[in-house]
Amino acid sequence: MTKPFTHATLRHRTVLLAVVVWCAAPALTLAAVAVWSGGRHAHAASPAPPVTDGRASVEDDAITAEVRVGQVSDTNGAVACTWAQFTGVDPRTGRFTEDAVRRTRNGRSEVLFERLCGTSRTLHWIAEDVPKRILHVAEDRASDLIPRLVLQTAPPIDKQVVTVGTWFWVPRVLWKPITVVASVPTSVGPVTVAVTATPTHLIYSPGDGGDSTVCDGPGRPWMPHIGDRATTDCMHVHDTPSHVRERGTFPARMSVQWKVTWKSNLGASGRLPNVRFGLGRTARVLELQALTR
Repeated sequence: MTKPFTHATLRHRTVLLAVVVWCAAPALTLAAVAVWSGGRHAHAASPAPPVTDGRASVEDDAITAEVRVGQVSDTNGAVACTWAQFTGVDPRTGRFTEDAVRRTRNGRSEVLFERLCGTSRTLHWIAEDVPKRILHVAEDRASDLIPRLVLQTAPPIDKQVVTVGTWFWVPRVLWKPITVVASVPTSVGPVTVAVTATPTHLIYSPGDGGDSTVCDGPGRPWMPHIGDRATTDCMHVHDTPSHVRERGTFPARMSVQWKVTWKSNLGASGRLPNVRFGLGRTARVLELQALTR
């Protein structure tokens, strides 16, 4: 007796057909496969392009020899391109995943990335440590380019006065971030890391044994119309004259602290240790005396 053709029979044959196709064509590991369970899709994804290997990968020798510093454009013709970690059908298992897809090749961990140029998508394996390797070059270059900012005081550093507040500041026009971009070219576009250093704090170390004064931002410039009784966060008051020292001066120091961040076009980003650059100054602090009758 022939059994009637039912939806259950259709589901059974669909699953059997999917298994036959999977076994017959294992190379199609990035093709989307609809998995049926009780007549419903468990996961579904649009077909992904094949993985490009070889020249798109970034190797140690390329990082050492080909890192370039400067602005770089990643385009495909006139279309801007972007990178992102690929999530979708795992090329190793053919299963849908929302996690980063990784593999180990030649002892190195690699992550699968998708490069999107308009509507064109390509997939590429990139060694996981590539951004941090390029980062070292960008970080070194950024350290070289961080300016030693011009720091000013009122009264002048060699004519300070006991109990009179010394204002210190950096011209606001100089108080701005700098960015260095380092990149490694590949056959399908550059892998880049941008390091940005942003000035955050101004520090005055008086050299008289007192604590340093730290203020946010570049400080407020002193102007004659402000007078000597006004105050600012970027100000230090000396309690003792410098003639009590053998040399008659205090070894003051003025510094700028920079916050350093980095970001890769592969999506990774982070913070680096703060950087502080300063300049030693010889401070002469006078003691004014008034005669009264």
